[in-house]
Amino acid sequence: MYRSIDPEDRFKRLRQRESGIASARPEGSRCGVLLIAVAEGDGKGAEALTIKLGENLQASFARLAASHPRRNEFYAIQAVEAAAAAATRQNAPLSPEFVLLALIDQRDETVDQMLQGALLDKRITRRSILAALGLPQDLPPLPMPPLTPAGTMDRDPLEISDLPAAAWDEMVRRQASLPIHRLRTAPNDLWSLLHSERRAADRAARRRQLSDDERHSLQFHHISRVTETVSRCVPQIDLHADRQRADTGLFLESSRPNGRVLAGITTWLSNRRVGVRDVCFRVTARR
Repeated sequence: MYRSIDPEDRFKRLRQRESGIASARPEGSRCGVLLIAVAEGDGKGAEALTIKLGENLQASFARLAASHPRRNEFYAIQAVEAAAAAATRQNAPLSPEFVLLALIDQRDETVDQMLQGALLDKRITRRSILAALGLPQDLPPLPMPPLTPAGTMDRDPLEISDLPAAAWDEMVRRQASLPIHRLRTAPNDLWSLLHSERRAADRAARRRQLSDDERHSLQFHHISRVTETVSRCVPQIDLHADRQRADTGLFLESSRPNGRVLAGITTWLSNRRVGVRDVCFRVTARR
């Protein structure tokens, strides 16, 4: 019966279920959320996750989330990208079965423990999914795309001790000579300072040909130290000000035919203003 449903529509429903589960359970691995979403759907993917004797997947996820609250959303993105690539290689639409195959091959700790708690054998589950997809039983594990760089999304940055010493020493020197005296309580100056320091960290990383993990981790730690310094020296500045609201209506919506064009122009003008403001701040900060 499930074959009469558009596979792309089934994947959209999967993502909708995933979003609903994640909203109800903000903590815990997003890969575990994906697994539950597949199990609560239809088709061979849900059939392969039918639990007869073991622990309910929802209960297992709740138990694991209590001790491992990290979302690790970047792992879920990797699994979906691996599933999409596998579907493309097979000239097939992306479906929950491909997502389940990727989750099994990814070997995420939460997914493995949830399957163990449900008394589901990974090898048997994988064979049933391969059969449902019409793939050979000896298919090697799906290749996983690279993870998002360390220090981006919710992936932890590299430790400072793991960064090249010369690059971090340069950042320390910049942190010691920040133009704190030029900062006003308005958040715009803070954003200009952070823009400038982020670009400086990026230039230092590219000049030394650092890896993406090192480059983004260098930016992460440097911006964190700069923010801490500003918070300590200028406590009255609002570090959590809504920059988008302050800069203008970047997300202007309109029901008129030209609404999107007007919103695009507004965004373009706002970006130009941010650039001019940053240049002005750098010029005045040198005085």
